[in-house]
Amino acid sequence: MWRQVRTRKKKKGHGWGAAGKRTKESDALEKVETEQIESSLVAKNKAASISEELGEFTLFPKFPLELRLKIWVMTFKKEHVDLDIQKFWPVNRVGTATWQHIIPRPRFPMALHMNRESRAETMRHYCITSTSSLRLTRRPNTPPICVNFSVDSCSFEYELVTNERYAKSYTDWLSKLASLSPGGLAPLKELEIRNIWWHQSYKGDIDQEKMSTSWHTSRRMHYILALRLILRFTGLKRICFTWSQYFILDPSLATLLRDAPECRETIQAFMDRHKDNFIGNRAPEVKVRFWSKQDKAFMCSTRKGDNLLETEEQV
Repeated sequence: MWRQVRTRKKKKGHGWGAAGKRTKESDALEKVETEQIESSLVAKNKAASISEELGEFTLFPKFPLELRLKIWVMTFKKEHVDLDIQKFWPVNRVGTATWQHIIPRPRFPMALHMNRESRAETMRHYCITSTSSLRLTRRPNTPPICVNFSVDSCSFEYELVTNERYAKSYTDWLSKLASLSPGGLAPLKELEIRNIWWHQSYKGDIDQEKMSTSWHTSRRMHYILALRLILRFTGLKRICFTWSQYFILDPSLATLLRDAPECRETIQAFMDRHKDNFIGNRAPEVKVRFWSKQDKAFMCSTRKGDNLLETEEQV
């Protein structure tokens, strides 16, 4: 009888130990679940607080200074900037054709209008000046230009940069731009010469790199002057020569197709001979384009600063 009671007590004790073990496991599992729920609630509350702050747009002033400055720089948009010393021409008449030069003025950077910090950072990258200060033009109120040679593309008018009368003025003008612009003129990658034409005598002048006495010098215009001006932009990658469809001798499309390849090859050979003048000893690529429609408005530059080599027809 005593043995049976002892056996029963042993079995009863064994049952209590298993129940205690299950209780500990249950408590541990409940604790883990509680911690997971609490961490999830904390994460949700944190995300909610962040979203509320972003909705009020109060985080930007708290950004590190380096990050804010990068954001201002990212607002800079590419423009096509006219660098001529004369900005607005009167109506021109050649033969029976009449047209007016349309030179759009690019917008100033948006960051110039935001706050003092954005203006200070913008002026570290841009040059704002005018030809009026150098008295390079008869017009005393020539509008200022705002150019960033690291971002923008630029253009010149053929009849101005090839004119012997303006040679010294352009030299002084580019010297001023180089002194005011961060990095000088070297950062510029794309340049356009607008409203060009071509004559067979130009090839000999460019090959010999001289100012000849051929028929076109009666207007004191020399192609070599424009090419020497281009050499001052040592970082160029592309040069676009935009043909004039109003050339008085022969404006036909057949003549353009005939002369454009010679024009491009001659100028490219000149740049290759002077490749040591450019960064990395690599001459810029030369493209020639022309207007395919005779009745199209004469506008050689693009307001939005699109890639010059992807517009109109090219050779």
